Amino acid sequence: MTGPWLGKPGEQYWGVSTGGIQREDRVLRRIRIAGLVLLGIQLLAMVAWSTVLWSHFVLRMDYAQYHGAWWLIGHGDLNPTNIGPTGGYGFWQNDFELMMWPLGLLALVAPHGPVLGILQDVAVAVAEAVVFLWMWELVENHAAGRIRIVAVSVGLALLLANPWTWQSVSFDFHMEPVGLAFIVLAARLLTKGKRIGWLFVLLAAMCGDATAAWLVGLGIGMVISAPRSWRRGFGVAAAGAGYLVLSAALHGDMGGNPAHLYGYLAGAGVVAPTLGDVVKHLLAHPRVAISTLWAHRVDIYANVAPAGLVGLANPLALGLWLVTLPIVDLASGSNFAQPLYQEIALYVLIPLGSVCVLIAILRRFPPIGLAFGVILVANAVTWSAVWAPIIYRRWLDVPAPTAAVLRSLQVRIPPTAEVAASHGVVGRFSDRRFDYQISAAGEPVPIGSHDTYWIVVPQVGAETEPSSAALAVIAELADHWHAQLILHRGGVWAFHWEVPRSIHSVETPAEPGSLPGWTSPGPAGRPDLTGQPARWTTEGTGSAGDVISGDRFNVPPGTYRAGVTLSASVPVEVEVWNDSLAAPLALRRIGPTHGCRTIRMTVTADRIPRKGSFEGWGPFVVAVPGGIAGDALEIRVRSPGSGEVRVGELSLRRVTTGSATGNRGVAA
Repeated sequence: MTGPWLGKPGEQYWGVSTGGIQREDRVLRRIRIAGLVLLGIQLLAMVAWSTVLWSHFVLRMDYAQYHGAWWLIGHGDLNPTNIGPTGGYGFWQNDFELMMWPLGLLALVAPHGPVLGILQDVAVAVAEAVVFLWMWELVENHAAGRIRIVAVSVGLALLLANPWTWQSVSFDFHMEPVGLAFIVLAARLLTKGKRIGWLFVLLAAMCGDATAAWLVGLGIGMVISAPRSWRRGFGVAAAGAGYLVLSAALHGDMGGNPAHLYGYLAGAGVVAPTLGDVVKHLLAHPRVAISTLWAHRVDIYANVAPAGLVGLANPLALGLWLVTLPIVDLASGSNFAQPLYQEIALYVLIPLGSVCVLIAILRRFPPIGLAFGVILVANAVTWSAVWAPIIYRRWLDVPAPTAAVLRSLQVRIPPTAEVAASHGVVGRFSDRRFDYQISAAGEPVPIGSHDTYWIVVPQVGAETEPSSAALAVIAELADHWHAQLILHRGGVWAFHWEVPRSIHSVETPAEPGSLPGWTSPGPAGRPDLTGQPARWTTEGTGSAGDVISGDRFNVPPGTYRAGVTLSASVPVEVEVWNDSLAAPLALRRIGPTHGCRTIRMTVTADRIPRKGSFEGWGPFVVAVPGGIAGDALEIRVRSPGSGEVRVGELSLRRVTTGSATGNRGVAA
């Protein structure tokens, strides 16, 4: 079931004596034991990594969505509501992931801790172990002597050295890695003619629409690899397709609404596109799909390269790839195209096909096969060496001091209270009935409990809103909603707000044109929070450096008037800095102000940074989506130290439309 070119079981190649075969068999058995041990060590390392991410509060909205539903199901709420501003529907409508209900039983015995992350790690380890043993059986049946040792060793290396497996388990929790274990078990058992494999087909489908689509691809691959057993492959594909149809009919696909993801492919002028509109337009204009796939060519290659690439010759991997390619790479934007959990099945099954190709080459051209095996391993190891530090920096983006502050907050918040937290850290606060992410300006936040805690982390973690918008939430809480500031330390602002009974929903502030200075203290500044919030300011610590920094306004091209209200007993510098270009736009040096004074400067921002960038090195790169669009303009106030500096307000307002010819600053 892995390719017609392996030959008949028991054929001998690369001739060796009977005694040599026996020796190689002993070595092969030792490799099997060593491989399982190494996969077990990898599992322990993944569990340790998931625990580190959990302890550092590096758990975002995706984790909160799943963990919140899991926790509620385990506590008796069998119809939990999807969490967050995109919610308003039952969790069962989140891609029809019915597997969450059986998993919710775990919350009865382990309601806290990194349980879901560890479960995800175990599922991936099970899938890898099954594929490794599958490789071992292939080389045992279709090769002899040193061919066995080389082929199975290369396959093990491809499984262990793929960085995208780590990337997948680092990104919160998702059902695809869980479904991967069932997909692999179903494939292995059904190709051996075991009827129990159909149970794993059902379990895989219950992991949601994505894994149901994988079943379609798996069925296609089974038909290609064994045409005489086409009914079995057709049944697997029909099971996946049937689950997708049922999900759509019951509106269980609202989490990844196909019309939202692919509606742009229906052409301009279609107001409410359906999948039928998309298919019709693509059939009439196939160049649209081709150009979209070509735009993602770097990520398409990156997804399959570490696993061996040639493993796509395996019909099982090829069928999966033919299904995931349009689903992932034709979705709007670039978020899904980069190597992540959406294609984790390829990271595990392509190495199986790579081993099949390697066996075929080794049997006919041993020296070429050896060189090819070395290239496969070297390629995977290089991908891992290039990307291991990037993955570490990308996902461990909440420093230990900030995590310690968040940990102290977590134990202070009553379990019945509602928590609204920044997108990058909200996951750890989802073990309650009501929690919501703060992810954008002007978004609604439902009030489920009138005892609310707001945790805003403007400049730490993977945040989806400009820091100025997060700072505006802080100002709104203190000055207009009259919430109580209970903590400000380590980049964390925490408020307790007893919401009036008449309020059932609030809206975060729109993109601000001005901010109180106390929201943006720099390394040489500290907020002075005495008296009423309207009188709060940031004052200099007496050290040289930025008294104000970090107030990033993301703005479109145009001309802007920046303003700073301050008092200073020493000369200071007021600067407008373009973070997107890492360049100053305007700088003004002023002497002692002899009282409160407003400094204004006119600046021009005329360049929106390219959405997306490349990470990696040489040919080992990935095209990653860009951050928040627009020029990130930051107002800074720099003190030489030793004197008194106090900043009251910061502002950045557009004064003209259109763009200019350069980034220039004019002091006014």
